[in-house]
Amino acid sequence: MKIYGFIPARMASTRLPGKPLKYIQGKPMLEHVYERASFYKHWTKLSIATCDQEIKDFCISKNYNYVMTSKKHKECTDRVYEAVKRDCKKIKANDLIVCIQGDEPMLHPNMIKAVVDSLKKNKKAGMTILGMNIISNSQFENPNIVKIVNSPEGEVLYCSRSPIPYSKKFNKKIGAKRIYAIFAFRYYFLKKYNQLNLSKLEKIESCGQNRACEYTKEMYVAPYKYVPSFSVDTNSDLKLVNRVILKDPFTRKYL
Repeated sequence: MKIYGFIPARMASTRLPGKPLKYIQGKPMLEHVYERASFYKHWTKLSIATCDQEIKDFCISKNYNYVMTSKKHKECTDRVYEAVKRDCKKIKANDLIVCIQGDEPMLHPNMIKAVVDSLKKNKKAGMTILGMNIISNSQFENPNIVKIVNSPEGEVLYCSRSPIPYSKKFNKKIGAKRIYAIFAFRYYFLKKYNQLNLSKLEKIESCGQNRACEYTKEMYVAPYKYVPSFSVDTNSDLKLVNRVILKDPFTRKYL
């Protein structure tokens, strides 16, 4: 079984233009993501998928694998699917494709291991998503954090920017989880997912994973304990990560 990793990245972020190449402790954010992801030792190949010349030039300067894609994509999975078709030769239906968002500069390779191992073990799953524990009411109420609910077997039932499962008062015992932006697909499922129309709930919630919830029963969660890790969507997020990333012991492995 082959395992391909793709980091989709584009410069045209609405809230933080040029986001992938913004600096965090002296390195572009995309460098943090690629270097940290490269510590996962089971890649057949790890690449950056982009539509931008600036990111291509950066990849060349760092000797990183990259794939050029269309500028038309709005969803990261669409960009990854094009990159797979362009770059993965003789791919088989059950080979694994891992999508790692380029705005998670504090990811840990164990997160990648969690989604991959979960997908390998679960024959019912076409896709797994990392579900990190929510530990505070501020996270629970934050609409920028997508929450998930799942069945006892781990099937993801729904994703929402609203606080779910509902609780009058937040309590860790309700088991609320957030989507962390690492997704693993069997190739046949990524192909099927890409060919589905956008779903109603996907549009309402602005969450692509609801497409899988509405049309299939093949998306499962890979639970993961809470660790301090902050995605970058705004300039405030960028300042926060610049302050805290050096407190993360794993950062010292590559800085």
